[in-house]
Amino acid sequence: MNKVIIEIETRNAAFEDGYELSRVLRSLADKFENGDSPASERDISGNKVAKIIYE
Repeated sequence: MNKVIIEIETRNAAFEDGYELSRVLRSLADKFENGDSPASERDISGNKVAKIIYE
C-alpha cells in the first residue's frame, strides 16, 4: 500500500454541530491503530459518510 485516500461527505445534519468530522476521523484512527483496514465509516446517525481507498 502506497496511498490511503479518505473521502468524507459532510452534507448532512450530523455535521452541523461541528464535532462530527472529528468523531469520524477519531473512529477511523482507532481502527487503523487496531490493524483494521476499514472500507467505509458511518456518522453518528448511521449514514455511510466516508469511503477509504487503498492504493
